[in-house]
Amino acid sequence: PGLPHFGYEIFQNDPTIFQSSFNGVADPNYLIGPGDEIIITLWGETEFRELIKVNREGFIFLQEVGQIFVNGLNLSMLESKLFKVLSQSYASLNPITGNATTFFDVSLGKLRPLRIQVLGEVLQPGAYTIEPSATLFSSLYYFNGPSLLGSLRDIRLIRNGNEIKSIDFYDYLLTGKKIKDEKLLSDDIIFIPLRKKTVSIRGEINRPGIYELKSNETLSELLSISSGLKVTSYLDRAQVDRIVPYIEREAEGVDRKIVDVDLGEILLSKKSKPFPLYDGDLITIYSIFDFKSFASINGAVMRSGDYELTDSLTLSKIIENAGGLKGNAYLDRADIVRVLPDSEEELIKVNLRKAIEKDPNDDIPILSSDKIRIYHSNELVGQRYVTLSGNVKNA
Repeated sequence: PGLPHFGYEIFQNDPTIFQSSFNGVADPNYLIGPGDEIIITLWGETEFRELIKVNREGFIFLQEVGQIFVNGLNLSMLESKLFKVLSQSYASLNPITGNATTFFDVSLGKLRPLRIQVLGEVLQPGAYTIEPSATLFSSLYYFNGPSLLGSLRDIRLIRNGNEIKSIDFYDYLLTGKKIKDEKLLSDDIIFIPLRKKTVSIRGEINRPGIYELKSNETLSELLSISSGLKVTSYLDRAQVDRIVPYIEREAEGVDRKIVDVDLGEILLSKKSKPFPLYDGDLITIYSIFDFKSFASINGAVMRSGDYELTDSLTLSKIIENAGGLKGNAYLDRADIVRVLPDSEEELIKVNLRKAIEKDPNDDIPILSSDKIRIYHSNELVGQRYVTLSGNVKNA
């Protein structure tokens, strides 16, 4: 609850911001078609400049030359064809002998917009008219990208009935690089399939959110995609709240389960096995402040409070750290309340006199979150009473 879906918000921006500028050199692989403008320039002995539009049949018309079929040519092929044709009418462009005295250039003017189809998990599927410079990557902004049900990891380009490209938008979001992009042509189809395995991560992680994972991506990949753990992350335990896949529920006997994970082993051990994730998993990363790395001692000691936990900390040692016992400390008993792995509490009773004498049976090691109680004598030593009954006023 409250976690954002990673990546989808970027499509709320103005699509024109993400389009390549088309005022410079045209893409040499662009294919000429009806509606495109071609600029032909001659200078030197013969000079003229004409802007010619390709007609519906794919032809252009030049005075003293006639019709020239240019449909389907790229810029290099167009230049070669026009040079050959114009050389027949202007001998100074390509003389048989001597140097050329007329020079030639061809460039593209305003190009026709592309019309593509967008299908699948988008808010408004249908036909879109986009800039001729658009690519599979940049076209996503025209239709505001996939819906929340759509995949960002498998955006497909279909041309003439064949899938020719698939891009992973996470590559751009995580690295800033438009990897494996593809120039679009008219009548291309962009298809957005359903979102893949979806998991959520929260807590001590740099970028909490809801992420889409590929089938082979595990907890290690998720931690990387979500920008890694915070410095305050607790490595000994993370928790996965898992909805058991319906095909496994009968065998498991449950619909939902909680799985504890040792993050330190996954991240630091080279021998650890990958921890797979399931669709719908919710991973919680805890803070070191959620798990105490100290023990507390209270009662008949000089300085009650919390003390740092060390590997060799025992009951007698923490009493020394607390300044020793007070004179009225009860020596026959001390209590230690210990939190077990299942969060239950255990009461441990020890003989305090033997503990300070370092008897290993009572001078036990102190663990994280232990609560030690040293009693005062008057707390546990019972008061003496006598009983009076019979013929008295106050029996």
